[in-house]
Amino acid sequence: KASTRPDGRRNDEIRSTELDMGAITLKRGAHSLNAGSATARVGNTTAHCSVGIVGLAVVGDPPLKFSVSVGLSGRSAEWARAVETLLADAYVSFPRCEWLLAVSVTCLNDQGGLVDCCAMAVVGALADARLPETTRTESAVEITKPRVFPLPSLYAFPLSCVVFESTVLSD
Repeated sequence: KASTRPDGRRNDEIRSTELDMGAITLKRGAHSLNAGSATARVGNTTAHCSVGIVGLAVVGDPPLKFSVSVGLSGRSAEWARAVETLLADAYVSFPRCEWLLAVSVTCLNDQGGLVDCCAMAVVGALADARLPETTRTESAVEITKPRVFPLPSLYAFPLSCVVFESTVLSD
């Protein structure tokens, strides 16, 4: 009736969005690996994602292994498992590389649109990811120190919307 949403926005006003990439750099021995990280904000909702190298991938490993922590969001563990499944399904065709990668999402604050915020953080962290190139021989894997490459990151992510008769309102 007041033409505003619970967070004070007008019905036609979208949430502001921000994506900060590259907040965390991992140091491993002589190599400095920026595995990839991003913090996404959608309105007053915040999620952080980091991509880490678990080890060398073997046949049968998924392209990415997701974990979602509800953090301070107030969401349930069941909700987090459902988001992990959603992300794993969205990235099932992600190109495999020599590394086994773990993608960890932490929900820092939930004021609506948390799934969208988590997905945006994942896209940002994957866009930020830099991994050393490897060369496999029969007896060893050689890591080429100066050669790094970006992982492909142009994947769609969900968008909240509602349909009123013939009008679509996206958020």
